[in-house]
Amino acid sequence: MNKDAIIVKALGKMLTTTCAEASFEALQEVFDLNSGELDWIPCGYMGAIASGQTTCGLLNSATAALGLACGKGKSGRPEENEAARDKAIALVNELYRNFIEKFQTTQCKTLLQFDFSTRGPSQFMEAKIYEGKCDVFLNFVINYCMDIVQKNKL
Repeated sequence: MNKDAIIVKALGKMLTTTCAEASFEALQEVFDLNSGELDWIPCGYMGAIASGQTTCGLLNSATAALGLACGKGKSGRPEENEAARDKAIALVNELYRNFIEKFQTTQCKTLLQFDFSTRGPSQFMEAKIYEGKCDVFLNFVINYCMDIVQKNKL
C-alpha cells in the first residue's frame, strides 16, 4: 500500500466529488475493505455540506471506514461484538481529538471559511478554496488511518 499514491488519487477525486466520497474510497484501500455497495455510504454528503452546518466530510468517512474496518469479518451487529465496537469508538475518538487539537474544530464551514449554504460548490472549486485546506485535512486523516494499520491497532 503506497500512502502517497492513495493520497494523490483521493486528491484528484476530490476535484470531481465530495471530500467524503474521495476519502472513503481511499480509506477502503487503506483498510482493505470491499467496495461496491460500500461506495454509496458517503454519496449524500453534498446534502450535508449544502446545509452549511456539518462536520468535515473526511472525518465522517473516516468514522464509517473505521467502523467497517473494526467489524471486518465479524458476524452480527456492532452491539453483539462489544470489543470491536469499543475499539471503533476509541479510534474515532482519538482521531477527532487529534484533529481538533491540530485544527481547533471539526466544522467544515469554520475549517474552510466558506458557507456552502450561501455559495455553491462551483464557487468553492473555481476559487480553489480547498487548496491548503482540504488537502491538508485529507493528509492528516489518511496518515492517521495508515498509522492504525501499521501499528496493528485493528
